[in-house]
Amino acid sequence: MLSDNGEAASEQHHRGEYVSDSPREWFAAYTMSRHEKRIASHCERIGIEQFLPLYNSQRWWRNRTTVDLQMPLFPNYLFVRLSPQDHGPLMRLPGLLSTVGNAAGPVVIPDADMELLRRIIACKTIEPHPFMAKGDKVRIVTGPLAGVIGVVLKKGNGLRFIVTLDLIGKSVSLHIDGSALELIAPHANLSAEDRNAVA
Repeated sequence: MLSDNGEAASEQHHRGEYVSDSPREWFAAYTMSRHEKRIASHCERIGIEQFLPLYNSQRWWRNRTTVDLQMPLFPNYLFVRLSPQDHGPLMRLPGLLSTVGNAAGPVVIPDADMELLRRIIACKTIEPHPFMAKGDKVRIVTGPLAGVIGVVLKKGNGLRFIVTLDLIGKSVSLHIDGSALELIAPHANLSAEDRNAVA
């Protein structure tokens, strides 16, 4: 289709369907409890790109057997890559409650943040972690996550590195060797022992 000045229009009808050249952007979608996998499947069916981070969780049954389950890393959330016309079909999916945003509308997640999340998911020791607003800010200096900034938490005899996604108020943690971290900004409430463990 041509515009009034003879140039190709950015939107066109193709085989009777509405097609747009508008760029697709990432958003966080909020779901009903335990609907994450079902909605991810629905997204695939209607042609919406989705990313549902999962982690392995070991559960013990009463007969003393164990089973490994793949659980959503962020309960009630998945990530979807949408063009403007995709929002309507997405919101009609059963169990989908909203896209995460503010008074101005849904908030776009930068591609760099999504790439970081994919890199984090590749770490096999990942698990959910309560949202943290405070803590020592550190940077990983070695390994596949080199350059990633987060906070550190002592857990038992080891350290866990916490990466926070502010948009959805969620964090993930992974095992980390203290020697792989460099201190950026200490938190005033941490003990000297904890600061030494981070540094």
